[in-house]
Amino acid sequence: FKSAFGEAGSGSGQLSTPTGVALDGSGNVWVSDHGNNRIDEFSAEGTFKMALGWGVKDGAEKLETCTESCRAGLTGSGTGEFGNPEHYGYQLQGIAAAGGDVWVLDSGNLRLLEFSTSGEYIKQITGLLIGANSLALDASGNLYVSDYGYGAVQVFSGTTGEQLRTFSPSGGPPIDGVTVDAQG
Repeated sequence: FKSAFGEAGSGSGQLSTPTGVALDGSGNVWVSDHGNNRIDEFSAEGTFKMALGWGVKDGAEKLETCTESCRAGLTGSGTGEFGNPEHYGYQLQGIAAAGGDVWVLDSGNLRLLEFSTSGEYIKQITGLLIGANSLALDASGNLYVSDYGYGAVQVFSGTTGEQLRTFSPSGGPPIDGVTVDAQG
């Protein structure tokens, strides 16, 4: 064991059911926080830097970033809202970072959302299977989404949003996670 950061709660730097973690090119740690319905950024040393989500700063019904006195985000299907509770019961799942952007798997809205590392919304990709639960990026910027219920992996272009392919490993149990190595 080397170190730990974060504590239980909904305030700045606090977590409630974190479901995904990613490192960006600068060594910052990004966490998809299912329980707080937001994305949190920490420095490589574990210092809280920012929360991203709908209403995280002051409860307003809009996409916000927050650096202090943060709160849990609001659920829904608008731009930057995560985990629409009316759809399938899923919420924030995976997260991946590369090239100065952060991708978020918003399973509750069956989409992938792209944000800049400063918290600005860039775009979304829709068309995910219902049980999407894990996300990875390859060196070319393609997104791999695992689906627990269907036992499949969907691959999308991070540039165009086009679905490139879907594959299912034969004979295996449901897929609970995915990652991509340097060879793709």
